[in-house]
Amino acid sequence: MSGDTTLACGPNTDMDSPTAPAKASHGDIDILICEPLTHPPPSTAALEELLNSKRSLSTAGRSFATPHPTISDAYVQVDTRVCPDVEAWRWHLFHHAFGDLWNLLGTTIRPFGLTANEKGLHVRIEEIEALDRKKSMIFLTKDPREVCVLLGLEQERLGIDEDGVVRGGDGTDGRGFRNMEEMYEFVTQSRFFRRNSYIRHTLKANDRKRMAQRDGYSAFVDDWLSAYTGSGGEDPELTRASVWDEVMEKYNIEKVYEERITTWRQERERLKLKAEAREQRKMAAMEEEAHAEARIKNRESGPAKVVEQVE
Repeated sequence: MSGDTTLACGPNTDMDSPTAPAKASHGDIDILICEPLTHPPPSTAALEELLNSKRSLSTAGRSFATPHPTISDAYVQVDTRVCPDVEAWRWHLFHHAFGDLWNLLGTTIRPFGLTANEKGLHVRIEEIEALDRKKSMIFLTKDPREVCVLLGLEQERLGIDEDGVVRGGDGTDGRGFRNMEEMYEFVTQSRFFRRNSYIRHTLKANDRKRMAQRDGYSAFVDDWLSAYTGSGGEDPELTRASVWDEVMEKYNIEKVYEERITTWRQERERLKLKAEAREQRKMAAMEEEAHAEARIKNRESGPAKVVEQVE
């Protein structure tokens, strides 16, 4: 599967999200919906009728199986997602632009404690993430322009306009990419890029899944990167600790961090004390059981000894 195509319906605009360069096939169609919205929103039944859908499924959004316009007995998957505000709409458009771009950028920024998901860009608290990744994440921003600045990427190349909307382009005027090779080169221009983040046997489970399912991702790791001779990501001063200090100051998250880490440590201490108390009760029960067995054995052996003495 080569990915999907996104139609963005937002404030005063309907537009196609930038797709992967030279895209030959499409996995499904995503429709991002923002304002204006009706209240209440259309029911699933109404949308099924509008799309002539034969089946639908509700998850994070709503998915519909719509008859293919030219192939008989075939269907197109149409996913709809309603964004709560314009900022969320812009972020979703940015996060899903250019096919596998953010799959690659996600692998690039992960070693530095950064994570981009459907809600925005986050920094992870290292002390927490090994045991609870979700609780470890502190929200930073969902502004595409700020993210580009932080990652050291050119906003103009993504076609981001003055409102923060990704417009893309075909690469002929410096906006967008003419082919996958140009997109791959763009990824390596991030200040966080490190070749060793893409060594096959060190890839995380999600990345290994992408290797199997995303052609653009696997081609970068297995083919393009092996021939890459650039020197991106050679700044020895850039570490996870330095990135933490940078975003701590830039996004003023110290208070959120202190509250999160204090709550985490208190909860861990509570669980530790609970586990210790449970272990103590277990040991006490075992000791009591051992004493009870000893008393039973003493009663069983006592009369026999008396009989022997009388004889």
